[in-house]
Amino acid sequence: MVDKIFIVIILLLSLSNLNGNNPGSHKMQIELTPDRLLSVCSEPDFLKEPVMKKCSKCKKEKPLTEFYNHKECRKGKNSQCKKCVKEIRATYIKKNKNKILKDARAYYYKNREKYIEYTKKYNSIHKEKVGLFFKKSHKKYLHKVVARDKTKRLIKSGELLKQNCLFCSEKIVESHHSDYNNTYKII
Repeated sequence: MVDKIFIVIILLLSLSNLNGNNPGSHKMQIELTPDRLLSVCSEPDFLKEPVMKKCSKCKKEKPLTEFYNHKECRKGKNSQCKKCVKEIRATYIKKNKNKILKDARAYYYKNREKYIEYTKKYNSIHKEKVGLFFKKSHKKYLHKVVARDKTKRLIKSGELLKQNCLFCSEKIVESHHSDYNNTYKII
């Protein structure tokens, strides 16, 4: 903005010289209209942001809307287009699926209280939406719901004992059924 004001001031000074305000100057009259002033004050083409950008992966020229915003990158846009970024993420997830799941599970157990608190807060705000979801899933997975409830009752009554995890020996264990008709058979 300051640069534009500076350019306008210089322009006005040079125009006043041309209009003959200084002794010994040429007597040339130039009409200074708002349109002429705006045309002079507008940014030159080399200062304007480019509308297109070349992807560093697929090497195609694409509009800036096809690039994710990225503060550290040049012009505030990622160097790879959205399509290429999605492909890179998909291949990474495919190759590292077990690591991602393990890290997510570890993060969940580390921040379990936060998740529980967030879920309670969300459920209290969106009661109708959550209620519809649970009604639909309850009908769809009724056999799993029955097995889970029966397992909870068996643990509560003492007929079924919770054991430590076979792999990490932690007490936080989930009950998984290979056959939902046989509630006692838990993995």
